[in-house]
Amino acid sequence: MTARVRFISSQFAALRRHLHEPEQVAFAFASFAGGRFDILEVQAMSGHDIASRSDRHVELHDDVRPALIRSASDRGLSLVEAHSHGARGHAAFSPSDLRGFHDWVPHLWWRLRGMPYAALVMAGEAWDGLAWISSPTEVQPVCAIEVSQDAADMGLIVPSGATFTSLARGDAGVRRST
Repeated sequence: MTARVRFISSQFAALRRHLHEPEQVAFAFASFAGGRFDILEVQAMSGHDIASRSDRHVELHDDVRPALIRSASDRGLSLVEAHSHGARGHAAFSPSDLRGFHDWVPHLWWRLRGMPYAALVMAGEAWDGLAWISSPTEVQPVCAIEVSQDAADMGLIVPSGATFTSLARGDAGVRRST
């Protein structure tokens, strides 16, 4: 199974503006059905949300993720995380991103009572994405980022798929779905 993520155009434009520099982060609350995350709200992480940031790493304050999880759980929603690697390299999750998924995804899965989770990464104008839909240890690719204006489709971005392609069984505590 593959996943799709759908934004309305104003949300996606705001997200791209926020992710213009390396290691910017945003979380989105989404409903999930039929393999698609429908984004309802995007929260850019900035100021007091950030404990530390460099061109290669960002760390959120300890209270940020629990608050996001609590909000999603109370609303019965999934979370979609997005971050930027800036203009460098190609769109793919870094080894450190993958190591972070090892603990984060099972914890999130448990706290959200099995709600799916997706992660997106932007590098320049390119994107990559992974999703955990049926298990916190089985990852699927995000095959499309859909951008729409109301009910009409406005655009389709095809993520690179580089991370999913390169994952070996067991890397970062995740298993490629087949």
